[in-house]
Amino acid sequence: MKKRFIVILSVIVIIVILSIFKPLIFPSLKEEQEPLRGTVEETLREFERIYHKKIKLVYVNMLTMHGPLSEEKANILLEENLLVKERLSTNTYPLDDGFQYVNGEFVKNPDVRENTIKELLAAKNAGMSISLVSSWWTPEGDPQFKNIKEVKEFLNEYADILVEEAKFAEDYKVEYFELYEPDHLVWHQPFSVDEDTVAVIVNEFKENVVPRIRKVYKGKIGYQIGNAGDWNFTKLNVSCLDYFGVLIGGMCDFDMFKQKVDEIFSKAEQLSKSSGVQWVISELWINKVYDEEGNSCDLTDKRSKYYEYVFEKARASKNLKGIMIDTWNVDEPGFETSVKDTPSEQTIKNFFENWN
Repeated sequence: MKKRFIVILSVIVIIVILSIFKPLIFPSLKEEQEPLRGTVEETLREFERIYHKKIKLVYVNMLTMHGPLSEEKANILLEENLLVKERLSTNTYPLDDGFQYVNGEFVKNPDVRENTIKELLAAKNAGMSISLVSSWWTPEGDPQFKNIKEVKEFLNEYADILVEEAKFAEDYKVEYFELYEPDHLVWHQPFSVDEDTVAVIVNEFKENVVPRIRKVYKGKIGYQIGNAGDWNFTKLNVSCLDYFGVLIGGMCDFDMFKQKVDEIFSKAEQLSKSSGVQWVISELWINKVYDEEGNSCDLTDKRSKYYEYVFEKARASKNLKGIMIDTWNVDEPGFETSVKDTPSEQTIKNFFENWN
């Protein structure tokens, strides 16, 4: 009896010793277990950044737009969003981990961060890279200020927010971190501002925040230029960025659209060449239905030629790094731009498949 007890005790001691020193004794062996899902530890262990020669993405109906969702509804929406990889040949997934600006303060709903993480992990698991922006919004649109001093104070607060958001982006190995568009904010104030002043304000903002972001974030940093078709944005200094973005929007008149696209491409190529920084079309939207100054126009089944014109320009560009189509499955009142289940969908897929 005593002998049997000693044998059992010896076996237990050996098991304990092996469990403690196994990594040192057998360093080449790895535990075979199901990977954890939905944690920072999982992301840091399994996901590596994937950068693409061309960034191809489509704006989707994000979970962060909806606030609290049942798990069933969230999964259904997310499953639809992830179809963009197969149906449109995208390689990057857009996310907005934004803030509401209320009573002079930036406020983040906890549901926003939770939903952001859920989508981010799902997109990463699907093999897509991540493009993350941390925007702001108010019920009335852009915040309104009395003067430029107040605008700069707002941007200084936003810069602090971005540094913290960049830490989050680094934890989750986000590839592309986007600075939201301060020049758009300046242009939409109740007081007038000239182009030179806008450029100064935006340059000061970037020179303040980008070096701080780079201390905590190792991915690529981009910036969308607001109102790109309405001012000479070549006045901006973009040398501190990895790329800059411009917005291209559609219009009812095709000839006018082509003229505007040509102008934006010309300025973007000029700025890219002078700065040595690549650029992206950070939003490309063609509305399905227009009513411009009383002129109605239904482009629901005619938008392909608008997209194709931009794609022709894109194929010829040496400095264009990426394109985001706005949108895949989001239609807003007065802004119906979704391409899902429309003829434009195949046009976009054909381009993305062959744009390298």
